[in-house]
This record gives sequence, C-alpha cells and structure tokens, in this order.
Amino acid sequence: MSVKNVVLCSLSVVIFVIICVLIYYMAFYDNKDYYSVIDNSKYVFKDKNYRYTLEFYDDNGNLREISFDTVRELKAGAYIKVNYMRLRGVTSWEEVQFQDMPVKTREQFE
Repeated sequence: MSVKNVVLCSLSVVIFVIICVLIYYMAFYDNKDYYSVIDNSKYVFKDKNYRYTLEFYDDNGNLREISFDTVRELKAGAYIKVNYMRLRGVTSWEEVQFQDMPVKTREQFE
C-alpha cells in the first residue's frame, strides 16, 4: 500500500466516526424543553390518537411550532412542557404549573 492510500483510508475512517458521533448526539443528547398551553381546538383525532400542533416557547422565549401525539384529550388551558429532540421529535411531555416555567417563557403567556 502506498502512503497516499493509507492517508485516504485513515481519513475516511475518521470522517465516518465523526459522522456517527454527530448522528448519535443529535438522536440522544440534543434535546430542549419547550412550553405551551393546551388549546383543544388545535388537535386532530386519527387512529385512536390525538395529534396536537401547538406553538411552544423555549427557555429564552423563542417560538417553535411542534406536533405531538397523545392517547387522550388533554385538559384545555393547562400548561405543558415537552422534551424535544431534533431527530426524534417529542420524547416526553408533562403538565406544569405556570410558576414552574422559566421567566422569559412565562412572559409569552401573560
């Protein structure tokens, strides 16, 4: 094997490993919490699931529209926190109290 082939092979392996690490990071560690208020006029019932599409705010008050599924209709007017991952979407959700949300997020609902 020539030096050129060894360098190209090594470079290919390094690039492959970097890509795998980035995909793993985005799938399992790149997550963020978002907050919204339940509006029951914003869901679609299909295949025994309620698909909500709501406007959510992150800790800094930045807006993002997110969709997620539940097996039951949620309580109208309740505040909700979802954990969102770029590749996987919403991985969990829970009802939260208004005072438990970050200050900049609460400002969006006042």
